[in-house]
Amino acid sequence: MSKHQIQKKCVLTLATLTLFIQCASDSCEGEPRKAKVESNSVSERSNRVWVTFIHQPSGQSFQVVDVTEDNAKTTAPLPAGEYRIQATVSKSTGNYAIRMSAQFKDCVDYKVFVNAIRLSMNLNGQAR
Repeated sequence: MSKHQIQKKCVLTLATLTLFIQCASDSCEGEPRKAKVESNSVSERSNRVWVTFIHQPSGQSFQVVDVTEDNAKTTAPLPAGEYRIQATVSKSTGNYAIRMSAQFKDCVDYKVFVNAIRLSMNLNGQAR
């Protein structure tokens, strides 16, 4: 094989690899974002947990209810953009609201954890 043929083969291989990598990186575009909601609430009778996602530009809301330790929930497809997230924890001592804001982006899977005991909420995102 001549030096010219080797160079041509290398360029073709690199071009193919570049197209493959680009296709792989764009593979999540158009897939709807969803958020998985988890809690350490033991049962629906002791601490009730529900979470509402409010899309700021449109005002559209998405809600998951009765989230427990053994019953994680996943939202309906969410549009990208800014969200207000409110978790409500209902305990024997009363109802408590936990609030946060977040920017939901393309190609990221989100997980919300509501700590029903300490009345806190964490949001993590992981790129697909």
